[in-house]
Amino acid sequence: MKKLFIILTSALIFSACSLPFTKAQKSALDIKSDSVATVYLNGDHVGSTPFYKDDLKPGEYTVKLSPESDPNNSWQTQIILKPQLLTNITKFFGNSPEESQHFTLSLEEISDKENSKITVITLPDSAVIKIDSQPVGFSPVDKDNISPGEHNIIVGSPGYKQLNIPIKAIAGHKLTIFAQLAKDKDLSITKEEPISTPSATIKEEIASTPTTKTATSSGAITKPFVTIKETGTGWLRVRSDPTGFADNEVAKVNVGEKYYFIKSNDTGWYKIKYETGSEGWISAKYATLTE
Repeated sequence: MKKLFIILTSALIFSACSLPFTKAQKSALDIKSDSVATVYLNGDHVGSTPFYKDDLKPGEYTVKLSPESDPNNSWQTQIILKPQLLTNITKFFGNSPEESQHFTLSLEEISDKENSKITVITLPDSAVIKIDSQPVGFSPVDKDNISPGEHNIIVGSPGYKQLNIPIKAIAGHKLTIFAQLAKDKDLSITKEEPISTPSATIKEEIASTPTTKTATSSGAITKPFVTIKETGTGWLRVRSDPTGFADNEVAKVNVGEKYYFIKSNDTGWYKIKYETGSEGWISAKYATLTE
């Protein structure tokens, strides 16, 4: 139901973003939520969702949404409304702030009048961004020369729910997408066990027998190899495919260790041999390549 809600509202909202206002220099704001919420602009009660108003004064606003079913689960954000352009906010309320998600779509004019530009900013950052199912890198992402028309933006990050955002790019405009992802509390937690030195942590269903990474007889990895940089957790996920989605993790490798480098791709991933007979992908952001 939520996926259908996103598709319907986004397609409707961005079917036309440069609006023929009856009054010059006015802005439009459209707010949707998956449950009815009271809407406040700069502290003033202005209605409830779904909310639409096209005669607002351009400028900075504080938007607050308070769900009628749970007023204690209120949420607010800052936006800037631009003259004669529409800004959209779509909010999904979870059981807690970290289980909630939203995205904001806003437009501004650019010098290239034939094409469009898309900027995607996410929380958390370094999320995998796909445009029309093709990986384009880690957020924040800027893509020029986007053809006007309908596109689908997919945002994914390990441990978070994937977010699909259908949009319609407008010629001569830059569309900025800010997406905050929701923690996925429903992800299954699989028991993990350490394997022998040099250690990596492998999911139990992936490897039941301890093995080691490939190394020379002297204990040194031959070039080319990668060294795992600090991640803040002490380890880095290895994935079966070069995407950051939660269902393709096959192993963990430890910070400071070296692994044989196989190849890289153009979206920021390195393919490595993380143990004998096993290969996978790691984020190049957290590895140093030595050739």
